Amino acid sequence: MTEDPDAARRRIGCSRSLLWTAVVVAALLFTAFALVDRWWRGENQPFYGKVTAITVGMTKAEVLQQLGAPTSLYRAGSAPENYYVDGYTFRRRPISGEVMIYLGGADMVAYVYIDKKGNVEDKFIGGS
Repeated sequence: MTEDPDAARRRIGCSRSLLWTAVVVAALLFTAFALVDRWWRGENQPFYGKVTAITVGMTKAEVLQQLGAPTSLYRAGSAPENYYVDGYTFRRRPISGEVMIYLGGADMVAYVYIDKKGNVEDKFIGGS
């Protein structure tokens, strides 16, 4: 049995169409994610800039001066096991001294971890 030449051409054309559709969809998704990321960083720029300026070794007083009072504050030993803000990203991490949690901008959260000596030991910035 021989195959109809038109059927083979249609299959090749269909495969090319599917490939181009996949390329276009991938390009659109990449563009959409880039625009959302740009909007997210832009909307959060004042807050994001303040949080990224926080560095390991800074004192708690310097953090408070830079960011103000936290939305939440938890201390080691008395914090709930799941102290993270619902609906936001986080890095699972124990509290050695305390953690100051800040909500700011459009959908952004920051966790600033303070060691037992009162210095920044870690920070995490994320969204929802």
